[in-house]
Amino acid sequence: MGESISLSPALLRPKTVRMTTLTVTEARRNFTALLKRAASGEEIGICYGGKIFVLTPIEKDSWYAEKEYGVQKRFSGQRQNA
Repeated sequence: MGESISLSPALLRPKTVRMTTLTVTEARRNFTALLKRAASGEEIGICYGGKIFVLTPIEKDSWYAEKEYGVQKRFSGQRQNA
């Protein structure tokens, strides 16, 4: 007991995350490409009203998608006729 552990200063620094940020106008011009980049793991943020909104993929059959967006497990990713 009483043994201390020394941590490297590098471990104590916050992790730097690089995020591509765009205005709404820029995002609108390239939205499909941005979705593909976000799906591949890139951090994409859209600036609006002094905040950054991050494009984050979620599984279509997750409880979150169903709860928040009404996405059903039978969702196929295709547009359904209204």
